[in-house]
Amino acid sequence: MKKITLLALIMTFVSASNLFSQASKFMQPDPTIGIDAIIKSSNPYTNFGNVDELVMNSSNTGTIRSLIKFADINTIPANAQIESAVLYLYGYGTSTITPNGNSWPNNGLSNELWIERITQPWSESTVQWSNQPTTTTLNRVNVTPSTSVLNWNYSDNSNNLLQMVKYMHANPSQNNGFMIKLQNETSPRNTFFKSSDFSEEKFRPTLIVFYSTADFSYTYLASNIYAYTFSSQYFCSSQWSHEWTIDGVVVSTNMNFNYTFPYSSTYTICHKITHIYDGREFTKCETICIE
Repeated sequence: MKKITLLALIMTFVSASNLFSQASKFMQPDPTIGIDAIIKSSNPYTNFGNVDELVMNSSNTGTIRSLIKFADINTIPANAQIESAVLYLYGYGTSTITPNGNSWPNNGLSNELWIERITQPWSESTVQWSNQPTTTTLNRVNVTPSTSVLNWNYSDNSNNLLQMVKYMHANPSQNNGFMIKLQNETSPRNTFFKSSDFSEEKFRPTLIVFYSTADFSYTYLASNIYAYTFSSQYFCSSQWSHEWTIDGVVVSTNMNFNYTFPYSSTYTICHKITHIYDGREFTKCETICIE
C-alpha cells in the first residue's frame, strides 16, 4: 500500500516505478521436501516413497510407474503469466531394479514414455499401485525412445508440458504432479531416472518455469497530490492493448493516462495488458491511499 501525505508538498515531483517483470522459478526438490514415489503392480499394497529412482519398467513380474510433484509451482504469483517450462530428468548408473542401465529398450523393443498430469491427490508416504491416482491424457508429453543404455538423460520444453504447468498454476488445488509410465507396458522395457531422494543434487529432477507479471509506473505532482500520471513501459506499445481500472471502473485504454482523484480515500488501480496477436494477459493491481 502506498500512502501519500501532505508532507509531499515539499517535493516538486515524486515518482514510484515498477518494471514489467520477468522471472523464473527453479525447482529441484531434495530428499526433505521432494514428493515422488514408484508404484509396482507386483507389490500392489506396498508403498515405495523413499526410493532414489523414478522407475518405468515392464517385465514378466509386473509393471512399475513413477509419480512426481513440484509443489513450488504454487508459489509462483497468482497473477503471473507462465511463458515456458523446462523439465530435466537424469539417469545415472544402474540399480537392482534396472541392472542393465537406466534405459533398456532390449531386442529392438522401444521404450517410449508418457508424462501425464495427475488428477487426484496422493501422498508420497501412502501411494501404492492399489490406490494410485488417476491421470488425464490431455496435453501429455511423449517421451521418445532412449538413445543410450547407460546414463541417459531427458529434457522437455514442449507446449504440452507448458499447458500442464499452466493448468497447475491456475488451479493450485489441482497441482497433483505427473505420472511417468511406459507407453507400452509389455515386457521387457525399462527406463529410470534419479529421484529427489538421490544423494547427488545434480541428478535430481528439475523443473524451471519462466513467467512474467505486469507492473506499471506512476507519478504525482506535489502541487496537487490528487493528480496522477500512470504509465506502461514503452516496449509494450505496439503489440499490446491496455485497460486501466480504478475501483473496478475502466478509466483508460491508452498506454499512459492522467487522472485526478476526486477526494482523499483508498483506491485500487489495476492495469491489464492483452497481447494483440495471441491473447496473453497480464494484470497488476496496486492500492494507493491519498489523504
